[in-house]
Amino acid sequence: MITGIAAVVNNEIVLILKDKSSHSVLLKDNNTALRLKCLIEEVSKEKKSVIGSKFENYVTEIIVSEG
Repeated sequence: MITGIAAVVNNEIVLILKDKSSHSVLLKDNNTALRLKCLIEEVSKEKKSVIGSKFENYVTEIIVSEG
C-alpha cells in the first residue's frame, strides 16, 4: 500500500509504503513521473479508483474511474 510520495526528481518518483520503506520507480520522462504522482494522489484522496490494469512488455496501462 502506498502511503505517500517522498519526491519526484526528473524521471524518478520515490514512493513511501505502509511499512515506512521507500522505493524508487524510474519512468520514461519527467512528464510521466508527474502524471503518476497526480494519479497516486487522486487515488489516495479517493477522487479516482483503480479498476484494472494491463501489462504488455515494458508498458503498464492503469484503468481508473472517477471516485
